[in-house]
Amino acid sequence: MMFTASRGTGPFVIRYPRGGAAGVAEGPMTELAVGKAEVLREGEDVALLTLGHTALDGATAAERAAEQGVSVCHIDLRWAKPLDSQMLRSVAEKFERIVTVEDGVLGGGVGSAVVEWMSDNGFAPRIVRLGIDDEFVSHGTVGQLKHHCGYDAN
Repeated sequence: MMFTASRGTGPFVIRYPRGGAAGVAEGPMTELAVGKAEVLREGEDVALLTLGHTALDGATAAERAAEQGVSVCHIDLRWAKPLDSQMLRSVAEKFERIVTVEDGVLGGGVGSAVVEWMSDNGFAPRIVRLGIDDEFVSHGTVGQLKHHCGYDAN
């Protein structure tokens, strides 16, 4: 993301989560296609759309679901704006059930943007949004807070 931002010509915002880094790429940096999501796991039963570091818990959840016979297509949105319309259309045409996960407030977040996109484009899948409700969340470890807010791997 930093490499891509350094090559851009307009505003660019990168949100850093609290806690340690994970999934840092090694080797030469490559520029990412702005607004393009990445499929992390193919699946047939439900689409899991994660943003940022929630992809790590999403990968664990998809693996646990597979152990229980649920095939999860896991997609890392990568970008809150712009959303990948081509990917959203593909998901909407294939899945009746979608779960979005974000490390942010649900109201006005990326899950809401996905719901709006689906509605504006004539799709009506069942969408469950996981993230932070509109409430004060007291202090705790990252794991405690994700568990409290309901978007950890469980």
